[in-house]
Amino acid sequence: MTEDEMALLGELVDKASWNTPRQRNPDGDPKIRHQNRVQVGRSLLLLANSAGFDVTSRCSLTN
Repeated sequence: MTEDEMALLGELVDKASWNTPRQRNPDGDPKIRHQNRVQVGRSLLLLANSAGFDVTSRCSLTN
């Protein structure tokens, strides 16, 4: 991954964090923490896809 790609990925992660719930208590409910992770991942995949990355060919999406 080039430095430019890393910078773009960092920007995408930053944008994804804007769309996540603010419930970030590490001692909180595991179900809420899991939901937060799923939402971050979903946001990141959507942002990467909209930026033109073909993310589905590079990773395995499992439940």
